Amino acid sequence: MSELAVIIDMDKTVVPTWDFMSDVAQALDDGFEVSKDQFYGDVDSLHIAGVDNLRHYDFFAHVRELGLDADEVEGYILQVFKERDYVYDDVSQFLDFLLSDVRPDLATLLTYGERRFQYLKYKCAPTLGSLTCIDILEPKGKYIEEHFAGYRGVVIDDKPIAGLPANFQGVLLERDALPSDTQRYSSLSQVKERWPDIVHALASTTPIPP
Repeated sequence: MSELAVIIDMDKTVVPTWDFMSDVAQALDDGFEVSKDQFYGDVDSLHIAGVDNLRHYDFFAHVRELGLDADEVEGYILQVFKERDYVYDDVSQFLDFLLSDVRPDLATLLTYGERRFQYLKYKCAPTLGSLTCIDILEPKGKYIEEHFAGYRGVVIDDKPIAGLPANFQGVLLERDALPSDTQRYSSLSQVKERWPDIVHALASTTPIPP
């Protein structure tokens, strides 16, 4: 039987990104006298275009444009946030289910974005420490095809993944979806409840030889 991989997105899937960003803006206000209006006013213009209409935000480039030291800002955020855990309420229970009951051969976070900023989020979400974190700046479908050949797998993401290999089943998790929506999931609790259906759909796929 082929190995099972479960790949989970980070932003807006397990990490409430907008809550994190709001608290980062408050930390810059409190610790460095950068107003929230000033901070948010620059965010959109500091997104960097990538391939296939993808783009990412370089927080630490933003910090430097504000005249601040990136190491100092990162250290301050980690200190202020040290007792916090930036995950949705259902993440801990789902990971317990995944790692104790499903027990995939591989379980990992796969996140698109600027490496240092993505790892800052990861470090501010200790519940995610049971998963490794892979950061990329290329389309996920292509990356999964190249690096997860030989696996059957499930990918949980808040966006459809173009070019997802046939040996992987996509699970679309949109936190604002209606619970009655059969095409999308509104929570990881729903993903857990429907896991037998997800695995059943996956069973008919054929892994790509490595």
